[in-house]
Amino acid sequence: MEDSQVFSRNPEFILRQIAGESILVPAGSAAEHFSGLASLNASGLYLWELLAQPCTFRHLVQEVSRQYAVAEDVSRADVAEFLDLALGKGVVLRC
Repeated sequence: MEDSQVFSRNPEFILRQIAGESILVPAGSAAEHFSGLASLNASGLYLWELLAQPCTFRHLVQEVSRQYAVAEDVSRADVAEFLDLALGKGVVLRC
């Protein structure tokens, strides 16, 4: 992924806390294309919160490195994996 690519969360997914888990619930037209729910782990929830505003890939990598005290190559791989999955499901959008 390019450092300058910009991403944001899809506003048609609503975060809910259900039985102690962070769950994304599709609403609006997202509900027509996405059946089910999406569960977020702690790092996924952190990225979701960052994506409330459009962010570059580079910014996300740096923030995950800082938050979890990991090397940037580790956070780069983790953020790329999250974004690939989230983009494929329509949960995150390219700006």
